[in-house]
Amino acid sequence: MPLFWSIIVPEATTNFVLNPSGEDTGNFAVVSGATVTRSATYARFGIYSYFVDCSSVDDGINLTLSALANAIHNVTFYLRAATIITGNIQVSLDAGANYNTATKVNGDSATGWARYNVQI
Repeated sequence: MPLFWSIIVPEATTNFVLNPSGEDTGNFAVVSGATVTRSATYARFGIYSYFVDCSSVDDGINLTLSALANAIHNVTFYLRAATIITGNIQVSLDAGANYNTATKVNGDSATGWARYNVQI
């Protein structure tokens, strides 16, 4: 019996799936005084994750996401913290003009990976 192979070629030039990954470099920006590096020590998916060292309030990371017009977006992410997180984790899809507070879905970020969700 002959074997058949299919090659799927993408048609779109823009990825509209909201999925930034630590596998790539240069696709993030530092917010305030944070230090952001790629880390191979811990990774939830893939080989790398972003290591974000926040030294004060309002520090963080800025990832560019493709937002669709007139649509509600659910942004989910996994977070692993070195210490217990106090305060809010906030997400913005409009370059910081508006922030929405993320809610923990499951897990414990102080002992492993916790999944967070925010609807924007």
